[in-house]
Amino acid sequence: MENPCVFCLWILLLTSVLLIQVQGCDEEERRALLRLRDAFNGTTALSSWGNGKETDCCMWERVNCDQSNHHVTQLSLGDIRLWSFDGFFVNASLFLPFRELQNLSLDGNTIRGFHEVLNLSKLQVLDLSFNWFDEIPSLGLLRSLRILNMEENNINTWSHFEELTTLKHLELLNLGYNYLSGKIPGSLGSLTSLKFLSFTDNHLVNGSLIDGGFCKLRNLRELDLFQNSFDGRIPSCLGNLTSLRALVLESNYLTGTLPSTVFSTLNSLEYLSLSFNYFEGYFSFNSFKNNSKLEVFELDNLHSNLTVDTENPPWMPQPQIKIFRLSNCKLNEPAGGNLPSFLSKQRELRILNLSHTGVREIFPSWLLINNSNMEFLNLAGNFLTGPFTYNNHQTKNEYLSWLDVSMNQIQGVLPYSIGFFFQLCPI
Repeated sequence: MENPCVFCLWILLLTSVLLIQVQGCDEEERRALLRLRDAFNGTTALSSWGNGKETDCCMWERVNCDQSNHHVTQLSLGDIRLWSFDGFFVNASLFLPFRELQNLSLDGNTIRGFHEVLNLSKLQVLDLSFNWFDEIPSLGLLRSLRILNMEENNINTWSHFEELTTLKHLELLNLGYNYLSGKIPGSLGSLTSLKFLSFTDNHLVNGSLIDGGFCKLRNLRELDLFQNSFDGRIPSCLGNLTSLRALVLESNYLTGTLPSTVFSTLNSLEYLSLSFNYFEGYFSFNSFKNNSKLEVFELDNLHSNLTVDTENPPWMPQPQIKIFRLSNCKLNEPAGGNLPSFLSKQRELRILNLSHTGVREIFPSWLLINNSNMEFLNLAGNFLTGPFTYNNHQTKNEYLSWLDVSMNQIQGVLPYSIGFFFQLCPI
């Protein structure tokens, strides 16, 4: 007979393995989660935590754990606190027990700031958007951080921005819809891992596009500077950002000529918005001759000292362009102000604005026939002639909500059935 102690030993080992397999989340982290629940008092979103029905906190709502070690790796705590007129401060030490935490979302909680410094060495994603921060919190200890979203706060100072520039793995930085002003610190250029950068709608961020160090961010795929106060010319060094897929410079105070050398190297562009600036001089679409991905182009200029040429040689976008906005400029002059020839080949246009461009042609009904998904068409302020004709047996523009052909020389009467084949919104 075998030694019974050996058999007992096997039983103990097997029991230990089973206990490891069925154990729940780390006890320290479970208690820390309950403290977090209490800190966000007034909420019912976390009412199921620790209610006795589920003791394994890895199974609690808004909590994700690593399946192998049962440590919390993700906390999705957005919009868990009842709205408050005062906001509140979060004690950053509440998160210290979560040593394996990689993703933390605290968006939409009227948080005004942190007490103490957030110290999570493995954190990669931090979402603090839609809160009440009036400054960038101290985040220099988050050495693994890749994504930081602070959109829609009350940030009005560059304090602690220098700490962000030490985060060498940062790939996304969103400071849009805040109250920043003045020049962006040049140290931004040290964040060479950035792929997405947004300062959209800060209004008072100003200075030259060279000042902010943008030209050093060669891995950028999206740069959004919508509605700020940048001035001066578009620097030629932006052509270094050859990975750019989206460039938004709309609604600033940019001036001068559009540098063809910049756009000729940005061959990955899919979305380009230059509208509501003060460009002048001459610009040829030949700059995009090697661009095979552009689907959105926007240039609604704020004065008419800009001449745009689409025909020397004729530009043909590939793939089909979906949004084309070009207004308040001289189009294809002095040849006669003809429509861009590439439009006759388009079948996926949704938005087209060629208002106030000096176009001299017969009303192009073929634009509506060829593009049945058209939503917005503005040809106002040109020299279009002939009748407003449209054959509703050929197609129906069921998505069209805006049509403006005012201030032209169109003659005759509107088709009696216009109300049936255009779904026009009332003005």
